[in-house]
Amino acid sequence: MGDVFNQTDTDATPIHRSVVAPFELARYEITYAAYDSFATAVGWPPPEDDGYGRGGRAVANVTWEEALAF
Repeated sequence: MGDVFNQTDTDATPIHRSVVAPFELARYEITYAAYDSFATAVGWPPPEDDGYGRGGRAVANVTWEEALAF
């Protein structure tokens, strides 16, 4: 981790090893349609889509806790 080409400020140096703890990742994004069904089932309001639309779009505007509950 760091700037191997020395093209940034000193905050990107020195180059060092970084370790990321294991985590899980879904193969496909969670859609608004899937999350809306979940939210309805548990009695939560659906998240805002900021005017971009819902359906098959990837869900946004959910908290970490909401994502874990899903």
